Amino acid sequence: MGPVTNVKVKLTLFVSLLGILLIISTPLVNSVFVNLMNPTEMVPLSSSPAEVLMGPWPASYMGPAVIDHTLQPYNTTTFHVNVTGVTDLYTWQVNITWDPSILNVSSIIPGEFLALSENQTSSEALGGVVINFTNNAEGYTGMAESILGNISGISGEGRLVSIEFLVVGYGSTDLFIKVTGTLQTVLLNSTGGAITYDKTDGYFRNTYAGDTDGDKDVDFDDFNTFLGSYLKTSANPGYDLEADFDYDGDTDFDDFGMFLGNYLKTFA
Repeated sequence: MGPVTNVKVKLTLFVSLLGILLIISTPLVNSVFVNLMNPTEMVPLSSSPAEVLMGPWPASYMGPAVIDHTLQPYNTTTFHVNVTGVTDLYTWQVNITWDPSILNVSSIIPGEFLALSENQTSSEALGGVVINFTNNAEGYTGMAESILGNISGISGEGRLVSIEFLVVGYGSTDLFIKVTGTLQTVLLNSTGGAITYDKTDGYFRNTYAGDTDGDKDVDFDDFNTFLGSYLKTSANPGYDLEADFDYDGDTDFDDFGMFLGNYLKTFA
């Protein structure tokens, strides 16, 4: 069996195994298979509008966020799944959940990180294949990719995948990287060993500043919520993220000014 045949067999096996890994015990719809794009066509990391970060480093800060009231239904927003500080990454699976009344996945765009394997000096080295299963009704997407070939994994930092969302509602939602249960996020090295990682989740909000309850007006109910969180940080009991209008980890005078700017306004 020659090198080309070996590669085809490995491709078939990896695609089959990753597909099984993603669909265990969960009914998923809207199946999408995406071939790896040319890495030069990827958006540079420095221009990311937001990032859902994951990797083997301690996350001690609030996750990246999109806070933009102009992103109303039928607009799109993109989150990027990046990895940093990783050694010998060969296979990954990332599973993300969110509120489907606010966002729906509209496109999965493979990242460049595992495509770096194409630069390896091996006749059997191939870039990865991203498999994706999305259930927009339940707010779940699972993705997986593996290097194909008898080579080592990739080390360093880079983008695993980008997820474009269609905005379908008004409000806010966390984007959780799932790390427990049957379908959890997994990083594996070239020997099949698990890579320990930490993660930082994402957050999306398209409500107007001051509208803490998401009912499209800023009234006394919102003021009471704001008062309950005023002068508190994310480390304090009673802090309310929905009253932190600039998403800087505290509810302070800057947030109060934003609240006053919209007080007694109603939004269509």
